[in-house]
Amino acid sequence: MIFGRGIIEPTDDFAPDNPILDILSAPDTEPDWLIPNLLLQGTLVCLAGDAGSGKSYISYTIGLALAAGCAALSRLVPEAEPKRVIYFDEENSRGDRDKYLRRSFHGLIAHNGGEEPSESALLTNFWPVHFALGGDDWEACAARWVRYVQPQLIVIDTATPA
Repeated sequence: MIFGRGIIEPTDDFAPDNPILDILSAPDTEPDWLIPNLLLQGTLVCLAGDAGSGKSYISYTIGLALAAGCAALSRLVPEAEPKRVIYFDEENSRGDRDKYLRRSFHGLIAHNGGEEPSESALLTNFWPVHFALGGDDWEACAARWVRYVQPQLIVIDTATPA
């Protein structure tokens, strides 16, 4: 290698192509946003905070809004085409989960001038899965759900430290 110039002599067993010039000369493309300027499809996001700080509530609200295609959170989530969402709740009791979902649903109604989100859109697009990933086969279980639902957003709500 000639230091400072980036010239590398290939070896017999390893000679990859360097894509840097193709990358630099390619046109910019618009990312595939789930929530414009906030959440890209195909990315991993970790939402962390103290217990009781609202992580589950905001996650359920975002998930329901995306699934219904309606605006939420002061239009941080804009009205758009509905998206498929799987919400793996591995933390909250069934009662707490149901409370979060009802509060989020009623918040969407209030935020959208009293209009209820489409029940058919929610039935098709929002999949709340409760305590399904706790076993040794959690990856296979999650993969079955993903293949079936084909979601644009997967939420894993867990008390396990990230």
